Amino acid sequence: MCLRNCPPIRKNEASLRRRLGIVLKRLAYQGKLLGIPATVVMPKHAPLIKVTTCQKLGARVVLHGKDFAEAKTRAHEIGEKEKLAYIDGYDDPSIIAGQGQWAWKSWSRFPTSMP
Repeated sequence: MCLRNCPPIRKNEASLRRRLGIVLKRLAYQGKLLGIPATVVMPKHAPLIKVTTCQKLGARVVLHGKDFAEAKTRAHEIGEKEKLAYIDGYDDPSIIAGQGQWAWKSWSRFPTSMP
């Protein structure tokens, strides 16, 4: 779990995320489970289902910008101002490890169907 692997000082801080997709929802869910406030930053065009799902999981959702680059810039601004830990869905070691673990488990369930 990405939030569980944060250094101790970061666990007491809220987490900050930008991007769309399952990683964002997982982070909001982990925050809820671990009692760590999560803020997710998405472009203004983000699908309503993703926005409402993150809100239902207790995350603060910030809609900003027309694309991911603008959302990322805003996420960093919020992170600096509010002293939040920034977790990138494509460049965070814990998330990369989690994706690798998921792939390994999937592959081991169906070893003969993969090359």
